[in-house]
Amino acid sequence: MKTVATKYEKAIESLRKHPRPIAHIAKEFGLHPETFREYLHKHEPKLANRQGMVQTSEEKRVSRQSKEKYAEAIRLYGTTTETLKDIATRLGLTYNSIGGYIRRNHPEVINAHSTLLMEKDEKSDITSK
Repeated sequence: MKTVATKYEKAIESLRKHPRPIAHIAKEFGLHPETFREYLHKHEPKLANRQGMVQTSEEKRVSRQSKEKYAEAIRLYGTTTETLKDIATRLGLTYNSIGGYIRRNHPEVINAHSTLLMEKDEKSDITSK
């Protein structure tokens, strides 16, 4: 319906120009968040799917919120020999969530961590002889 499309037109254009959470746009334009979200998914699926998503260096799309939330844990895991469980506990993260996120989106970090562990084992073997 044209009246409905007109109702959401400015909000959609604003969302295209300045990506931010759908709930914020809905509030800004006086729309019901769930109704606006449903409209977007039905009539603007590409725009709706892009919301809150960013691309990683490997061209995968991940949640911006998850990327920000887990950034420090990923950095630590890839640069230290500390266990992921210890990192998660120290940063107040759920171990299973961060573990799954890294497996799905950052296998290179797992490889870097494994390399560090092997180097540590080699050093300890040399010093123990």
